[in-house]
Amino acid sequence: MFWRFDCILFLGMGDVAGIFSDFGLKSVKYSYGIGFRYILDKEEKINLRVDIGFGQNTSGFYFGVEEAF
Repeated sequence: MFWRFDCILFLGMGDVAGIFSDFGLKSVKYSYGIGFRYILDKEEKINLRVDIGFGQNTSGFYFGVEEAF
């Protein structure tokens, strides 16, 4: 039964700009978090997902029945 549970850590960073010369390391935004998975159907790769993520002055809680990748 425990083989159906999984845990992940995630980290992301990026930026957007109107023109390429506006990109810079000082303006890069970051996010990070932790997620838990429960495998509902291994053959179809269907997971129950619960994630919590954090960024600059923000956070979010996500719940879904799918897989991102």
